[in-house]
Amino acid sequence: MTKIYKIPAHATSGTPQIILRCPGCKTVGYFVPFGNINDIESGQFSFGQRRCPDPQCATHVFVVYEMPYRKLLNSYPVELIDFDQEGLPESIVHFFNEALTCFSESCYYASALMIRRTLEEICDLNGATGKTLNDRIDQLKTKATLSPEIFESLHVLRMLGNDAAHVKSKDFENIGKEELEAAIELVKVILKAVYQNVSLLKRLKALQKK
Repeated sequence: MTKIYKIPAHATSGTPQIILRCPGCKTVGYFVPFGNINDIESGQFSFGQRRCPDPQCATHVFVVYEMPYRKLLNSYPVELIDFDQEGLPESIVHFFNEALTCFSESCYYASALMIRRTLEEICDLNGATGKTLNDRIDQLKTKATLSPEIFESLHVLRMLGNDAAHVKSKDFENIGKEELEAAIELVKVILKAVYQNVSLLKRLKALQKK
């Protein structure tokens, strides 16, 4: 998701620093210019290169900002919505990150499809089989102990993905930014329920007296 930040007063002279969430290490900080590379100005826009201030990361980012107020318009790689990846299978992280990348570029139909693919991966990794995703989510009830609300959420997200994939599916009036923002937050809740709550419980039980 594109965010616009005002550059603070101490950075208003010379080549500006840009505040970003790093697409590499995920921390937020002032991305600094490369010492020997100047920004390029074209009318009201400027284009430049920055790096993460953490020397252990130093991710290289291209930025586009508006003059004269130095408002950030875009950065590449794009800044993604953050989510807790601890305890998640690698394939789940991969597919959900693709959904977030599509969302950040305003490709909402593509984002809905990748959320659907994330749900399919959850079912597959938990051994839930069936001809359709609807069937697999229903079988997931026999594989995982989850609340009725979580299973309802899985089906609602499935319907959103169906609308993105099929012309005749019309469960949602629109597939846009608002729908995908809600869907992404719902996926986070589902991932926490399926994977991360169990992991936290195991950590706590390991600390119990023997």
